[in-house]
Amino acid sequence: MNWRALFWRLHRWVGLACAAVFLVVALTGTALLIEPQINLKGAVRLDDPATSLAGVETALGRLAVDYPHHQPGLILPGSTSQRSWQVGLRPASGEGSALSAEFDPGSGRVLRVDKAETSLRDVLLKLHNSLFLGVTGKLVVLAMALGVICLTITGVAMMRRRWKALTSSPLAPPLRARSLHHWTGLVGGLFIVLWASTGFMKVMIAAKALHTGLWERSWLHAVYVLFSLTPIAVVVTGPWLWLRRRRPARNKAERSTRRIPSA
Repeated sequence: MNWRALFWRLHRWVGLACAAVFLVVALTGTALLIEPQINLKGAVRLDDPATSLAGVETALGRLAVDYPHHQPGLILPGSTSQRSWQVGLRPASGEGSALSAEFDPGSGRVLRVDKAETSLRDVLLKLHNSLFLGVTGKLVVLAMALGVICLTITGVAMMRRRWKALTSSPLAPPLRARSLHHWTGLVGGLFIVLWASTGFMKVMIAAKALHTGLWERSWLHAVYVLFSLTPIAVVVTGPWLWLRRRRPARNKAERSTRRIPSA
């Protein structure tokens, strides 16, 4: 077996194993990228844009006094300078409800404290990160991310005439689904690897910014949203091509069976 045949088998079976989870993560990821524009989380709009982070420690100190039985978790920056920041508060004993606090990073003023995972954005984020399965779901998503990196490498490595596929129409005949699969895989490959590799490092603010595109540049955010469509195209066309490839083989096997004379 040559290396191309080996890559093809690896690409096929890893792709089929990852397809369902990859589709869920890709769809929810696109929704979360669009969220800053429609504010699914319902983040508080600040009266004055935050120009410094001097109030972060002040806000954490106030929350420690007001909620002594909770510990601060991940701090999420606002999507723009006029949106509040968020910090998760988890019960120190492991019992009780987790909370989500909104605060002004400039003044340190606590704006709102709610139960965690009550907004539509929180539901999407939980589905995106763990499939509602807790630690087990996070491990599944992590395995999927590693599989997606493998798919990108094997897909690019075994593709013939890459430059032609890249410069041709994404819906070039005769098989438009295959052209779209190759084109989106090549064009979006860098972003797919970026998202897959930074997804499980979001505890770091820099990795979160790379993963979500939360920069103070609207054009860059638009690029992220546009390229977020490429994983959806790849994960839809991949299994479809596999099913289409199996259909002629199945029909051929059925014709061969019918030709065998009965005893």
